[in-house]
Formats: sequence, C-alpha cells, structure tokens
Amino acid sequence: MSASRVPRAALGTGLVLLAAGLFAALNILPEWRASAPPPARAVEKAREIASGAGGSLTRASLSLEARPGLATAFERAYRRLGEAAPAFLETTGGAMAWTVTGTLDVPGTGAGPARK
Repeated sequence: MSASRVPRAALGTGLVLLAAGLFAALNILPEWRASAPPPARAVEKAREIASGAGGSLTRASLSLEARPGLATAFERAYRRLGEAAPAFLETTGGAMAWTVTGTLDVPGTGAGPARK
C-alpha cells in the first residue's frame, strides 16, 4: 500500500456518518433548527429605546449570535417541561438570537459598547 493513497472507505464512512448526524440534529434537536427571520426594524427600535433613555446608539448593526448560557437554559427546559421542551425551545428561537450591537452614548456619562 502506497503512503500517498487516500483511504476512500474511511472518508466515505466519515461523510455518511456526518450527514446522518446533521440530518438527525436538524430534525430532532430544536437548537439546530432554522432561526427566526431577522426582526423588522430592530436597529431602529434599539435606537428609539436609547433615545428614550436620553442617549444615542451609533454604528448599530444586526447580527445572528449564539445565546449566552445555552447549556443551562436547555437543561432547565428539558428538566421542567419534559417532552414539551423541544416545542418551547423552537418557539423561543433555539440556540441563536438576533442581536443589535453598537455604541451607546449618554450625554454626561460617556460612551461604550451596547448589545441588546
């Protein structure tokens, strides 16, 4: 057997197992399901909230990010809700959340990063 020969059977088996795992995750686990579409006017709403508090939000952008504390939240949902947990987690957005980030400037106190 030559040293440069590619182990096709092992690679093929690995690809099949990867595809099976992804298929199962997307169909069974709520945290792997598609995320909600971007919320309408999220950046504008965040700017309105900042303005209502006497500040201004600059360099604002909308991005899809992982939720903090996922392991704890998912474990708690399954422990408390049992079989109803997947439906609950799917309706609350799963593992990802739309997040508005930018710089919050409040006159008289300063400016700094903001995340909502």
